[in-house]
Amino acid sequence: MSESRVAFVGGDRQIWTLADDGTTPRQITFGEGPGAQTPWGVMESRDHSAWPCWSPDGRLISCFQTRVGSQGDGTVWLSVMEADGVEEQRLTSIEDGIPIYMQWAPDSTRLAVVTQGESDLSLGVCQLGALGEYRLMEEGIPLFFSWTLDAQRLLIHSGSAGDTRLMLRDVCGSEPDELYKKSPGNFCVPLVVGNQAVFIGRDESHGVLCVSDWAGSRIEGITGIEGLVAVVASPCGRYLAFSGAPPGKRQLYQGLWLVDLETAKVTKLSTDRLVAFFWIPGGQGLVVVTRGRGPAQMMWSLQRVDGEDAQPLASFYPSMDQKFFLHYFEQFAVSHSPVSSDGTRLVFASHPDPSGKGVDTTPHICTVNLDGGKPRVDVMAPGDFGVFSP
Repeated sequence: MSESRVAFVGGDRQIWTLADDGTTPRQITFGEGPGAQTPWGVMESRDHSAWPCWSPDGRLISCFQTRVGSQGDGTVWLSVMEADGVEEQRLTSIEDGIPIYMQWAPDSTRLAVVTQGESDLSLGVCQLGALGEYRLMEEGIPLFFSWTLDAQRLLIHSGSAGDTRLMLRDVCGSEPDELYKKSPGNFCVPLVVGNQAVFIGRDESHGVLCVSDWAGSRIEGITGIEGLVAVVASPCGRYLAFSGAPPGKRQLYQGLWLVDLETAKVTKLSTDRLVAFFWIPGGQGLVVVTRGRGPAQMMWSLQRVDGEDAQPLASFYPSMDQKFFLHYFEQFAVSHSPVSSDGTRLVFASHPDPSGKGVDTTPHICTVNLDGGKPRVDVMAPGDFGVFSP
């Protein structure tokens, strides 16, 4: 698509898109409207939609659709719609668990889905046009992954407490697994950066930021780092932004570092305590999230890679879906961009300021400019979560 658009979950629990200036709204999914009743007064079933995800080529939007009926059956489908709303495919129903995340393959032909079961997470793959097909790839807790650039394999990090593994797995099952020889450290998402893999390994008593080939056979340590480590790759693939959080119940990340993969130089960008961080598409900086003044408030800021102090952008009170997005930001950063493709706008979902005089607590989709001018927050529409097109 030529214009930058936001896909979002509206107040009606359907998927909509908007231009980045809030114009030209377009409804993508449709459910039976609230209040629709049978002749006997029983509420009809309705489809609720969640977690829109743009395909890398920008033509398609995937989401989870839940049928909430009078019997509370809660059937969930993985659905794919054309971004112009013309055609829809329900790829598969998800019966054993609650789907919580999806990621497109780089060639926009397959989707990998993470589902929460009673005791573990599962990772499966579906393919466009192959309705009803679902291939189970891995089970475990925790479970994180990235696609390789050829769209044929998944780099998977699963397990914990000494039973952790990092492996490369073929999605069609035609090639054997490549199990990484180096023991994985304390981190979440393994990254695919060009023809390299990025992960946290373990050396004796400390973690090491590592770069290797996809199969993990040629591993190079970049720098040591402690705690639970978050790593996000720049769009051009040259830089990694990373940070570590202290052990124990998930704490804030302490500071922000930048590593140049071409020179192996490591630079400290910030000493702030962070909730999350995302690259701007041009690679000139990152948008970061910190805690605000109250327990519910958070703050977006712009952190340039030249090391200047972060520029405050907007305070906000995240919706439940926005909180989930920020909690697992390293995984979502691979697939769901909160920043427009030209790097000029940031999208997020926020409740109104609870200290205000209004009584309406409905979350809204908001944007703020990143063009260097005075930050201005625009409230676009009621909604729980929004993401920009590629």
